[in-house]
Formats: sequence, structure tokens, C-alpha cells
Amino acid sequence: MKKFTLLTIVFAIGCSFFANAQFSKYVIKLKHKGDNPFSISNPSQYLTPRAIARRTRYSIAIDSLDLPITPRFIDSIRLAGAVTILNTSKWLNQVAIQTNDASALAKINGFPFVQATAPIAPFGATTNQPVNKKLAVEINNNPITPTNNVVEGTSDIYTYGASNGQVKLHNGQFLHNRGYSGQGMQMAVIEFAQNVAGLKGASTTEFGACEIPIVGMMSEFTKDGNLGGTMRLINWRGIWCATPIRPGQLC
Repeated sequence: MKKFTLLTIVFAIGCSFFANAQFSKYVIKLKHKGDNPFSISNPSQYLTPRAIARRTRYSIAIDSLDLPITPRFIDSIRLAGAVTILNTSKWLNQVAIQTNDASALAKINGFPFVQATAPIAPFGATTNQPVNKKLAVEINNNPITPTNNVVEGTSDIYTYGASNGQVKLHNGQFLHNRGYSGQGMQMAVIEFAQNVAGLKGASTTEFGACEIPIVGMMSEFTKDGNLGGTMRLINWRGIWCATPIRPGQLC
């Protein structure tokens, strides 16, 4: 009986240790953004001019959700022990951390501005298995001669995680490794249209009315035109003209 009781205790301790040890990342949910040095009345401190202009244009009010997380809260969490700040979300008012320090986690839970902490389940490592669904035959794993679309001997600058296969299916890493991340695409298209294609009035409707809107709202998907994420390169039916295209003109 004594042996059974001892084994039960050891088993319970082991299970408890395993349950705590399997987590190393946590989400810290904060109660508020009190004592925040930033102000709703001065959004230029934490929003870009483009973001402010877009909100003004569409009459979107700036509120407390837009305020960054109170820096003092982040500092307190970081200094609680062996804690690494992984990410923050001002809209969710949460901080993602990594730590194996149980005392640091207990200290964080005791902060008056912390509402709750929740562990993040580790992402199970998966092995990339080659798939040949079309032919359903054994795949030939002979080496393939690299093409000029692949960066040989260079580590990818981004870690794609579960999306690795999808990105590399289209050689997305080829562009990323050369600094093309999608930023500034509108400016690049406008610059090309104005200085290469000769469309001097080319611009984007996001900046307001323009002579040649080569980037515009997808108005067919928005009733009032005020829905975010609907900017696109315009691709209407037409034929390229030697002369500059004007709105509504088909050549």
C-alpha cells in the first residue's frame, strides 16, 4: 500500500512537471492602457501620415485601441525575470512572451495591470513529405538542376513556418531574399507609369481624385467605397494606346 501511494505521488509530480514544462510561450492579456504617455489627440506619435490621412478621409475615429501598449507595462514584464518579449498587439492589448522561469511568470500574474496569462501550445514539427497527387506514383528523388530562380547557398531571410511549402511553390523566397517584400508597390507602379509609360497624370485614388487612376478602389465590392483592403491595380477591359489613356476611354 505504501509503495502504491509513493508511486502515485511520484506520478502526479511528474505529470505536473511535464504539464508546466511543455509550455514556454505565453500571452499576457492586459486590463487597460493606463498611464499611457501617448495621446489620442496626437496620433502622429504612433500612426503614419498615410494612416491618419486614410482615417480622416473615411471618418474613422482614433480611439484607445490605436494607442500603443503602455511602455511601463512592457518594461515590467520584461524585467520580471528570464523573459523575452516576442510580440505585442495594441489592438488586443496583449503581449506574447517566452520564458521557462516559473517565478517570473508568477510575478507577471501578480501585476495589477495583468488580467490573465495563457500558454501558447507549441507548434508540432512536421516533416515535409513530397506529394505527387496527379500521377500517384513513387516520386523520383534525383537531384534537380537549380534554376536561376533559386538563391543557392543563401538562407531565406523569412521563416515561413507552416506556409513554407506554399511560398516556395511559387519561389516567393526568391523575391524576399532580394529585398522585395511588397512595400512601396503603389509608388513603383505610379513611377513607372509616369516616367516610363509617359502617363504624367497617373496616380492612385487613395490620394484623392486624379487624372489617370491606375490604382483605385474595387468599387464593385464596396457599396460606399469605404471598406479597407480594397486598393488594387486597375485592370479594366481595354487595349493599350500609344496616347495617354483617359478615364472611361477604351482604345
